[in-house]
Amino acid sequence: MKCNQLKEYIGSEVSYNSVAEHLNECKICSGRLEQINQCMSLLDENVEVPEDLVAKTLRKMKDVKFPPRPGIDYSKYLQLAAVIVAGIFLGIVLGRNANTELFLSKKGKKDRALIEYRESHHLSEPGSIYRF
Repeated sequence: MKCNQLKEYIGSEVSYNSVAEHLNECKICSGRLEQINQCMSLLDENVEVPEDLVAKTLRKMKDVKFPPRPGIDYSKYLQLAAVIVAGIFLGIVLGRNANTELFLSKKGKKDRALIEYRESHHLSEPGSIYRF
């Protein structure tokens, strides 16, 4: 059996006498109040703490070996991803600033002719079947 009368008293302006009357009449609420008083009295007791408690605790903590966490170490994958992104970024930047004339001058005559033919006939367009 539960009594919810004390919940109604919380937050409302009820006189001390009406709460005391309820506690005298209700065995459930008086038993709860007794349990609360016992717990609170435990918190008020003084406890002796050994002087070397902190040193012993720190010593034992150094000896504790924690097992490795199960799972995947993502730090290596993140490093690899960073290197790939940096490589792509550098490729884009260097590709935009590339000197095509210097590239063409180093190609052989045959290669240069193929590139000029492709550019003059717009065969380098996306979707073209003549890519080389």
